Amino acid sequence: MSTPQNSAPLDGCTTIDAAKGDLALKAARDANPNAPGNSTTKEAVDNLLACETKRPKFGPANLVGHGCDGDIDTGKDVGQCITSKNTQLWTPHLEKLTDKVSQLFLFGCSVGAGVEGSKLLHQLAQVINAPVSAPTGLISFTSTGYKLEAGAVWQTATPTEQPDLIEPPPHGGPHAMSEPSGASPGGTLVREADYTPRGDGPSAPEHVSMALAKEVLWDEPVVIEGELLAKVTGHLNAHVVTPRKTEIRSLIVYNHVVLLDVVTKTYYRATPEFRRIAREL
Repeated sequence: MSTPQNSAPLDGCTTIDAAKGDLALKAARDANPNAPGNSTTKEAVDNLLACETKRPKFGPANLVGHGCDGDIDTGKDVGQCITSKNTQLWTPHLEKLTDKVSQLFLFGCSVGAGVEGSKLLHQLAQVINAPVSAPTGLISFTSTGYKLEAGAVWQTATPTEQPDLIEPPPHGGPHAMSEPSGASPGGTLVREADYTPRGDGPSAPEHVSMALAKEVLWDEPVVIEGELLAKVTGHLNAHVVTPRKTEIRSLIVYNHVVLLDVVTKTYYRATPEFRRIAREL
């Protein structure tokens, strides 16, 4: 089994990050009303163990939290996450699941994507001695279950095999030009841009910010059903010109792949080049 059943509630034992005031986690709890909450990695594991001991035989287990490549949150405090780079923190807890679950599913955006995603899944599979799976793209929850973006898959590692890396689904581009002569009819022109990695550091150099802004698919807003279990990876302010108006847009960047306009609540995709540039900052 490498794809979790899409149902509400999820099949198997489930634990959900208990952080309050988060719409995505609330949506997950609404879809899984009997699932306990966790504020730490230890608590997440304890929740799953308590559930598994009540089952006639061990089955699939689900851990729900905000995620990105090779990283899923288990609480809001520093260090309460499972990543490919902090194995010394989570291994003592996760090893308690060894031979206690038939498969572990990590419900967080892009957790199974890229080099870090493939690495983390294999690390976990080795520790718990069972297959571990996570999505390679965006994932959200609604009252009827989870939604996985088109083109994404559930990446799976086993205790004996680390899977080949799978990048998040690509979305073409660039669709925004920096020079008026390059703007296509109906296209968006970017005049100025300011990008802040992770939203709390110094701004990227101007030419880098402009390069990123040009890799946003401004003319193709998208609708995302449910609330994303993604992580904030940056902020972008862009001075854009369309055939209708000129405006400054402020956007939250999630997982280097999708941006949310904080005013209009409109989502925009970013190209693979955006992801490549942003990840190098």
